[in-house]
Formats: sequence, structure tokens, C-alpha cells
Amino acid sequence: MKYRTYRKLRDKAPKIRQILYIAVAAIMAVTLLVAALAVAVNSTAEAAATEPTEDGIKLEVFSPIDCKLPEDLQEYTYYICQLSGIEFEFAMAVMYTESAFDTEALSDTGDYGLMQINEAALPELSDKLKITDITDPYQNIRGGVYLLGGYAAKYDEPARVLMAYNMGDYGSSTLWEEGIHTTAYTDKVLTKYKEFKEANYGRR
Repeated sequence: MKYRTYRKLRDKAPKIRQILYIAVAAIMAVTLLVAALAVAVNSTAEAAATEPTEDGIKLEVFSPIDCKLPEDLQEYTYYICQLSGIEFEFAMAVMYTESAFDTEALSDTGDYGLMQINEAALPELSDKLKITDITDPYQNIRGGVYLLGGYAAKYDEPARVLMAYNMGDYGSSTLWEEGIHTTAYTDKVLTKYKEFKEANYGRR
């Protein structure tokens, strides 16, 4: 009797081991799944608590300036500036000085829109940014901030950046050789920049 019972248990041993292996594997799988879900939930919570990012660049929270420019265009400018390494208040000061926030501004020398982009810059902007219409305010802002970023990469002083933006590399370098490093234009932009910065940060 005992022998028959032993034989039955011996014959069933492989099946029992198989069942145990499956049970252990299932428990491990459930444990790993729970751990993975916990990590995912934690990561999502952390991401929600921080500022949005794009291409690995940290973006701060937008705060509009009290001015004539509509808030949607300001917000667009803000995030374009964040991605380009240009201060929002600095770009806004340039925009104010160039066009007084008039989206349809047009100069006698062929400068268009908020950032007063010259027609001569369109080929470069089209090639680099696929910009096709500098009269469109969004494309105009994007192009203007891109040009500011290019000059900021060349020159480490805000006044030099502004002079280059206003009169190009050649015109500004000519004045620098004469010992002229600021103009009425740069003074106006920097004064407005300081005003925007103080007003904006006073509300944060």
C-alpha cells in the first residue's frame, strides 16, 4: 500500500514541479509588473510637477507682459525664445522698438511685421526654418528670434547683438571700428527690456 502510494507520488512529481515552476514564474511576473507600474506612476507624477520640456530643454511657465501684443503671440514668442536661448523680455523689447507690436508694420526699406524682417533675410529663413511668409506674425516672430539668436552666438554684449540685428554685421562693425558701441536704437531696446523684465518678474 505504501509502495503504491510512493509510486503515484513519484509519477506525479514532474507535474507537481511543473505546476510549482509556473506558479513561481507567475508570481515573479506579477511582482515585476507591479514594480514597473509603480515606477511609471512615479515618473508621471514627477513630470507633471515640473515644467514642460521640448528636445530636452527645460521650459519655464509663461507669464504675459501687459502690452498691446495679444497673449497668444506673446506665448508663442516666449516658447520660441526658450528654445532659442533668447530672453523673452529681450525679444519683446526688440519687437516693441521695431514695430510697436504692429503685426502689419512695413518700413520704406522693405522690413516686415513685428520683428521688421528685411526681404533679404527670407532666403536664409526659408532654408533654415522653412519660413515662406514673413508677413505672417508667427513666422515673423520665429524668424526674428532666430536672427537674434544668431547674433547672440557671435557677440557677447547685448548692445552689439542689437546693433547687428538693426544694421547687419557690416554696418555695426563699421561703427565699432569708429569706437561707437551703442546707438539710440540699442538704448531704446535695452531701456524697454529692463522695464519689461522688472514688470514681469514683479508679478511672479
